Amino acid sequence: MTETVGQAGMELWVLWLLAFLLGLAVGAALVFALGRVGPGRSRVQQELELSRQEMDRYRSSVDAHFRKTAELFETMSSHYRGIYQHMAEGAQTLCQPDEGSGRLGFSGDALPFDATSERDATSERPEAATASVQLPPDEVVRRSGGAA
Repeated sequence: MTETVGQAGMELWVLWLLAFLLGLAVGAALVFALGRVGPGRSRVQQELELSRQEMDRYRSSVDAHFRKTAELFETMSSHYRGIYQHMAEGAQTLCQPDEGSGRLGFSGDALPFDATSERDATSERPEAATASVQLPPDEVVRRSGGAA
């Protein structure tokens, strides 16, 4: 009987030891898994968010740059038309009718480059206006509203 009680006590002690070791192993595995995924993942998410914010700032500055460039080209074209108009009027009033317009190349109100006729030409052929514009694939996805 002593042998049975001693044997049962030994088996109970082994079971408790195995349960403790199993709990220790499971706990260590959880700490390792959660510790590795938790803070590391949030750090990666923060870096990703910072990269996205930086990319958005860059896109905004590129957009603002090209908007300003377009405005400046419009202003420059308007000034060019004004100068050409001034020179054409001067040629009409100051030069002899025979030699003024032919020699200087000014023919009254006609401009050598008419921006509206250029726009009309590209609007008749929309592929001519967009043929040289190629967007990067991620920009196509962003503008279409799809996931990157």
